[in-house]
Amino acid sequence: MHDYDSKTGAITASNAPQNSCLTPSDVHVDEDGSHVYVPVANFDLLVTYNVDGVTGNLTILNTRPTGDQPGSLSLQPGGGAIYLVNEGDGDLIGFTVDTGTGIATRIPGSFATGTGPASVVFDPSGLGAYVTNGGSRDVSCYGVNGITKEPIAGRTMRARNAPAGIALRGAGALTKQGRFLYALNAGADTISGYTIDPTTGGLTSVGADVATGAGAVALVADPLGRFLYTIEATADQITTYTIDAGTGVLTASLTTVALAGLPRDAAVEASGRFLFVALDNLDLVVRYAIDQATGVPSTPVTRGIGADVQTISVDPTGQFVYVTRATGNVEGFALDNGTPVGANFDEPAPGDPQELRFSPTGERAYGTLRGNNLAIPFNVDASTGFADLVPPGNASPTEPNRVVVHPSGAFAYAAIQDTAGTGQVDAYTINDLNGNLIDLTSVAAGTNPRDLSLDPSGRWLYVSNEGSDNVTLFSVDPDT
Repeated sequence: MHDYDSKTGAITASNAPQNSCLTPSDVHVDEDGSHVYVPVANFDLLVTYNVDGVTGNLTILNTRPTGDQPGSLSLQPGGGAIYLVNEGDGDLIGFTVDTGTGIATRIPGSFATGTGPASVVFDPSGLGAYVTNGGSRDVSCYGVNGITKEPIAGRTMRARNAPAGIALRGAGALTKQGRFLYALNAGADTISGYTIDPTTGGLTSVGADVATGAGAVALVADPLGRFLYTIEATADQITTYTIDAGTGVLTASLTTVALAGLPRDAAVEASGRFLFVALDNLDLVVRYAIDQATGVPSTPVTRGIGADVQTISVDPTGQFVYVTRATGNVEGFALDNGTPVGANFDEPAPGDPQELRFSPTGERAYGTLRGNNLAIPFNVDASTGFADLVPPGNASPTEPNRVVVHPSGAFAYAAIQDTAGTGQVDAYTINDLNGNLIDLTSVAAGTNPRDLSLDPSGRWLYVSNEGSDNVTLFSVDPDT
């Protein structure tokens, strides 16, 4: 026990430890400071203590059995429930709490987590809870039944190796809303910039188009919204642009980065610290560290790759790089803090595979096989990064280009550039069990739609039409 001086912040020991024979694995105090909850790993118990309001001393109120080796616990805001992970059993259990007496009552049953649950936390609203799973490299997400307080299993989100502690932002709603959209005009070597109307999704120019270097083939954004990069095949260089956070206006850096070897595509890792460029003639991927103040890439590290490189992408956890090759392969490698490690993996994807785009959970990737007119999912192994193609795929009209997945993970959209020169967008629902795409509808786009992008809120879909030199805006029904 310790005394706390609220003026100075000083902590001093007030008396000897209590119940020293126990092996506590966590401790939480309820919101009014009258009860303390401690999981005891060696006795498989949850112990509830009364707190003396004058001395702070603890006396045991009651105990409740848990599963094997109880670890982290979390108190629901408002104090109505406790969630606790059992490290030995690999599951989550819950208790309702009488906020007057502090007595905890077990919620029947146990609830599946991933492998090796390490920590649990409620969100500030008390309507959701999250568990980190060190063994399976992911985070289990749960809703909370408002009456029974029972956890309701939701998504499982990929993480990096051995996630442990977890914390949430304490106040205020988090929102995801696109503010600016940028289109690369490859025929003109320029970038057009637009602001996005938050109500309608409509586009308004931010000003005059910005010039790129010669032969720009790829435009990629920093995930944090600070920088854009163009990859320029004729000029053999990378140009960096800073995005004005208020206006969306682009300013080109005076420092360009020289390339060699016919650059094809680029991708930025999820943390915004690394840029990857695929070079076709040299059969290389080059990794650059991004200066966090200026955005300029530097300190290249190379990794050999197979021939006929087309596109490159990085998974949402920043652990794996994927390159599609016209030979009918998806090749890649693992990353350790942005540095390539281990041997390359190489998976067959017959039929001219296009860029992989990932589900929000990171468990699957989606692409098209243009040669076979298929839109198809890949299962991504959490440990190795291997992307196993899931047959049979979904037949599409001729020449499917890029695929994008809705932020909900329930829908996907493909740009279809058919041989007649017309174009459309195919919409799919996603089978949650196996990731397969199920035909939903097709809608006309401009001529030769090349790529598509969803607003982070999932309300607007934008399609760039290479043949008709424009961008088509679609509204997206969030339910269908």
